[in-house]
Amino acid sequence: MANELLIHLFWFATGLGLILITGDGFVRTSSRIAAVSGVPALYIGTFLVGFCTSIPEIVVTFIASQQGAVNLAIGNVLGSYICNIGIVIGLTAVIKPLRVSSNTLEHAIPLLAIAIIITALLLVVGNSFSAVDGFILLSLFCGYITLCYHHIKKHRDRFTSNSVHDGTALSVTCILFLLCLGGLLVGSDWMVTSAREIARWFSIDELTIGLTVLALGTSLPELTACIVAALRNEDDIAMGNIIGSNIFCLLCVLSIPLIMAPPGAISPEKLWLPMGMMLLVTTGLWLFSAKFDKVCQISRLEGATLLAITVVYLIVTSVHH
Repeated sequence: MANELLIHLFWFATGLGLILITGDGFVRTSSRIAAVSGVPALYIGTFLVGFCTSIPEIVVTFIASQQGAVNLAIGNVLGSYICNIGIVIGLTAVIKPLRVSSNTLEHAIPLLAIAIIITALLLVVGNSFSAVDGFILLSLFCGYITLCYHHIKKHRDRFTSNSVHDGTALSVTCILFLLCLGGLLVGSDWMVTSAREIARWFSIDELTIGLTVLALGTSLPELTACIVAALRNEDDIAMGNIIGSNIFCLLCVLSIPLIMAPPGAISPEKLWLPMGMMLLVTTGLWLFSAKFDKVCQISRLEGATLLAITVVYLIVTSVHH
């Protein structure tokens, strides 16, 4: 038994090392794609980085839904949303305060707020989630993608006029980006798998693992990308990564278990606490970003506040279940 634990600890450490090694390359190539293509870093972070770092959530949610573990799948999405803001942005801001651009404050954060409010209203109105809610969220996601595409297309000339062609072919950069992304995903998978086995070794139940360890584990690509981006002064990529990932998770990934769930499979009583927490951290993100003064940044103290609130939530969730 002790040998099994050591093996799981080894794979956990190996996965951590892999995501740390590939994380820097992931952000470097993201930044280069932004420079070569002329698309602002915020949009690269929101779409390219945000979507790609959400792949673990997509895979875990789809597999869990296929296996009938609908509540686990939903818990993974909601938990990842909370961890992305509370743990990822919170910890990143503690390491290095995050500057918040006017585009992020005026467009990205309001879109995230609208997404979470609509999701919460669907839960309140029906006292649960249904397949209809899943199709509504998926339709909103299509609308969101269309809106952002037209915005980029409308301002394409201004974007491309600021592009920097540094001699590195865009195709080569994209290949390097995908290789680094692969390293992030493989490393995250090793960490999640080993963490689940370690938790089971200590007799922690599956539901608690899903709401805490699994949610934390699938947020590791976002955490790595966000910290490395902030340290490289790519704050727009860092913020865009989290906001894009959360919008994608809410409107697209969450729709998967809602559509696939059989009637009565969703436990609404288990959704109120995480939904309330999602609204709380989103409000905190907006207030800390705006502050209604000239200094638009999330400070170390504010990051620590988000981090502390989320840690308390995770502890309460673990004890409650």
